[in-house]
Amino acid sequence: PIDGWRVQIGSVKYETSADKIIDSLAQVSEIEPHTMWRDGLYKVQVGDFKTMEHADQLRRQLNEKGFPDAFVVAAQVRPANLPDSTSISSATRAARAEEPASTPSAQQSEGWRIQIMSVSSMANAQRAKQDARRKLGMPVYIAEVNGMFKLRAGDFSTRSEADRAKQKAEQMGYKGAFPVRSRIQR
Repeated sequence: PIDGWRVQIGSVKYETSADKIIDSLAQVSEIEPHTMWRDGLYKVQVGDFKTMEHADQLRRQLNEKGFPDAFVVAAQVRPANLPDSTSISSATRAARAEEPASTPSAQQSEGWRIQIMSVSSMANAQRAKQDARRKLGMPVYIAEVNGMFKLRAGDFSTRSEADRAKQKAEQMGYKGAFPVRSRIQR
């Protein structure tokens, strides 16, 4: 990673809320979002730019496309992702399966999820997420960790619940699945 710029389009308390922002973005752009957990919030950012000016061009376009609160932030960006252009596409992606709705009463707590795979692009992670949700019949989340996108399934209070889900995941073809400590939806 190098020093660069991104456009932040959301900062929310719940991962399902971040997924909704990503779904809204997918309706107006094919730009791959970056979601990270920092300072107790899920931050949704887009772009990898060398200059603030290029990031600001994207910010203005996103403002016009329905993200009025988008703003430019300094970030560690991946040189391989630096675009030749700052233009966003108006193409619409296929609709994604919907996450469970977050409500004001939803709470997060420490618990367990099952990591079922790790991929190098958000696009691959989104496709795999849909498939995993269908196969496993439970919520599937994407966590960006050191430039990799980890698919983690379920919201389990105990390790034993997570271990049972791990067995189910392995039976469904996710060999090498393993439990991880995580903030979960309750």
